[in-house]
Amino acid sequence: MKRWAPVMIAVGLWLMEFPVGSGLCSAPSASASSPRQDPRRAPPNPTTPERPKGTAITFGGKGHEEILPNPYRFSASPEIVSAAVTELLKELELPLDERESRPRTGLFRTEWYVFSKGIHTKNELLRVADLPDGDLHNWTRARYRLEIRVNLIESNATAVTVAAEIEGLTQDLMSSTWVRCRSRGVIENNILRALRERVELK
Repeated sequence: MKRWAPVMIAVGLWLMEFPVGSGLCSAPSASASSPRQDPRRAPPNPTTPERPKGTAITFGGKGHEEILPNPYRFSASPEIVSAAVTELLKELELPLDERESRPRTGLFRTEWYVFSKGIHTKNELLRVADLPDGDLHNWTRARYRLEIRVNLIESNATAVTVAAEIEGLTQDLMSSTWVRCRSRGVIENNILRALRERVELK
């Protein structure tokens, strides 16, 4: 053992001459120590606003709600109805898509709006939409956007049509996808009822 001691000391001194960043004595890289992104978590969605607080539109929770025809006829001019639509969307914090909206011609399209996320997403989706057949997805978020059309029917009479595009975010171990769900008309009816309160029931 004593015979090999000088050799071991010499090797140790030789290794100390190499910097830490060299190939022989390199420190672990930052990329190797950084944790991997959990694929089960929903990806960030900066372009979709989260559910605002104090929203006036709710889904479900009442035994009986009046179902309005869609399109709905208002005994008011398109200018009055369009102004009411603009006020309602501002109150609900549903910003317009400036690229696709034409308020002067009666076309209002909103940005995407997240109305549910987390473990209750599927139940919230089922209140307002029909899920795809054979649904086995893990739903993590739900969102919708509106298209509202204001059209003149005759003198001092206006028709308003509301359509909701609804999507749910499905998550698995490898990817996430927004899936289109067929609207059941709940969101559209709530918007029409809120609009009627502004135009006719003041």
